[in-house]
Amino acid sequence: MELISNQTGKYFKGVWVQEKLKRKVRKTGLFFTATVAGIIFFVWAVTDVVPIESLRLSGALLAVTFAMIAILFWRIRLDPLYALMVLGIPIGLIFSIVEIVRMLQQMENPDSLLIAISSALTVAVVGGLLSAVGSFGYQRNTNIRSRSLTQSECLALAALLIAFLLGMTLNSNILVAVLDWTAAKVLLSILLVGLGVTAFQGIYFRDGLPSLFVCVALIGAAISTIGWILTSLSDDMKGMGPAMAIGLLTMLYGISLYVLSFLLHLNAPGDLDDDGFTTKNWHLVEGFTFLFFMNLGPPTLFELVAG
Repeated sequence: MELISNQTGKYFKGVWVQEKLKRKVRKTGLFFTATVAGIIFFVWAVTDVVPIESLRLSGALLAVTFAMIAILFWRIRLDPLYALMVLGIPIGLIFSIVEIVRMLQQMENPDSLLIAISSALTVAVVGGLLSAVGSFGYQRNTNIRSRSLTQSECLALAALLIAFLLGMTLNSNILVAVLDWTAAKVLLSILLVGLGVTAFQGIYFRDGLPSLFVCVALIGAAISTIGWILTSLSDDMKGMGPAMAIGLLTMLYGISLYVLSFLLHLNAPGDLDDDGFTTKNWHLVEGFTFLFFMNLGPPTLFELVAG
């Protein structure tokens, strides 16, 4: 009798597990189907507003982001939606800033400005959309990885990211412009101050790196805006591009190192969500939005009517 009871219990438990798995598969399938359909309609809508050439960078963004997510899933089974939530915004902003710097190098060609501006904005929006999809799909309070990255894996991924950044700047013919000593000094100064603060508070330096690099990016946005205002008030048209570029490159350094700091955190044990990467992402968005519309914003409706 007891044997029959145990077999019956195992049978019903097996049925329950199968039903739970089926519900999860249906829910996941519905999520991805609806998400893909939404993205298709979004692209359809965007092509009615911006030139189709503006989507070139967005295609590259998707390729780079999903390649990195696939590598992280392959090595440590990192939840792809969590990785998408964290990486979408900063990688999108990296593409956008590189495009803006390239535009500043080619100001003598007015025909290319429209495509450059629309490309820079579109790729930033697509990065934000990717992070939003990851945030909607990512299930909190779940195990998001099977293990931590090893040091060799972390170094290999960091090398891949650096190679990608160098390749992108080479492709855009701005490698020399990106290697800016003034922007590097701003980065170094904030790192030194951050090192002192973390040592004073007894915080492990690696844990404070994401916040420090977000700070670098935000200060870069402020420097770019200040440079734009000062040169525009002095009617120094030739100095506007370099003044803005210093802040943009500082922001580029900060965001790129912020992505590297995420890889460092994957090397450490613990709950990754406690490090607040999602909140830091939106700080990056705020800084970039402030920079873009203060420096590159078009005339308002009232200005057009008055003109």
